[in-house]
Parts: sequence; structure tokens; C-alpha cells
Amino acid sequence: MTITFRCPSACLQYAPNGAGLVLRVHLLRAPIFERLRKFAATGLNYDIAKDDDLKSLLAEDAGQKLAAQMKDYWGEMLGLGATSFWEKYDPSEKGAEHYAMYGRPFGKSLCHAWGASPIYLLGKYYLGVRPLSPGYATYSVEPVLGGLQWMEGEVPTPHGNIKVYCSGTSIRVKAVEGAGVLRFRSRSRPVCDAGVVRPVQAEKDAYEIRLEGGKEYTVGYKEVR
Repeated sequence: MTITFRCPSACLQYAPNGAGLVLRVHLLRAPIFERLRKFAATGLNYDIAKDDDLKSLLAEDAGQKLAAQMKDYWGEMLGLGATSFWEKYDPSEKGAEHYAMYGRPFGKSLCHAWGASPIYLLGKYYLGVRPLSPGYATYSVEPVLGGLQWMEGEVPTPHGNIKVYCSGTSIRVKAVEGAGVLRFRSRSRPVCDAGVVRPVQAEKDAYEIRLEGGKEYTVGYKEVR
């Protein structure tokens, strides 16, 4: 399976400032995750609950399962003709039932803020771009394919977009102002055309490269699966 996306355009497509509401949701620890699974099985199909569920899968290092859930849950909405993501989706509903909510036949929002959850998840956990200090003065890039063949995207920051491409053999990063670090794992000794590759002490097959603003980095490596 292949997923490719660009954060700015996708956010506009899903909902204005769509990622804002999901930023408040914290990673769930395993016991809470199990309770959420049981709760979700009772019929909880709101996108905000699905966002918790997906982030928990990533916390459990289950990227392939997460990709499958995103494809099934949000993909099925698109299959029904959605051009933006809905407030709630229930695969057991049929026809006009998909539009009913709050006791009204057309009460459901069909362009809902927390429907943009995949963009937040893909940018933070797949591309792995995260601020380490306010305003991305320092930041890290830790891409994880999670079962994908390749991915490419951009994450907006106050200094411009951090661009990331990753496949099983190559990583490309275009850095912005500030002090960044690229971290990844490789089955072979990686090579980089613009930076110094350093092994991470006490972590098997782990490496990092310091990123300087305005530079582009291309890394050859072999994905650890």
C-alpha cells in the first residue's frame, strides 16, 4: 500500500484548522487502550474516539494496523462520496442514515474539524516531525514507514515547511531554520550526502544526523522491519 500526502493542502480539504482539535489528545497507555477497545466495540464511532484508537496503535508500535484502520475508516467515507470527512461514521448505517445525528435526519456535520485526524497522525508519527522547543526552534524528524512502501509530505512550521520523503532504502529531508535532528534505524551502515551520520549509543541499529537550516539531506539506508 502507498500513501502520499501534503499537509497544507490536505488540511484545507478536510476542514479549516482541522488538526487543532486533535492536538489536545494525549497518547494512551496500554490499560486505557484496552478499555477504549471495549468501549469502541459497543458502538462508539465518532472520529475523535477513532483518533485516540489510532494513536494508541502507534504507541503500541503497530503501524501496519494503523494504516489499515485509516484506510478502512476514512477510505470508506470517501467510497460513499465524501469530499470532506464527517463528524461520525458507522459502517452499519445505510443510505440517508449516514446523514442523521442528534435526532435530526440531516443533523450530522459532513465537514468536521476532528475528521482531519489522519493528517496530524501522518505528520507526527509517520513522517515523525515534532517540535522539541517552542516554535520549532529545535525539532526532530523520525520517519516510520509502518508498513507503507514509501511516503512523502510536508509539515508546516513558523520557519517554513519541513519536507520529508522516506522509502525502505532512502530518506530525504529539507530542513528549515533552527536546530534539527534526523533519527532512524538501519540494518546497514547508512550514508548521507550532506551530513555526518552518528550511531546512537545504547540503541541497536539506531543513527542520527544533525540538520542545518536550508540544507537538503539524502540518506541511503536499509529499513529495519
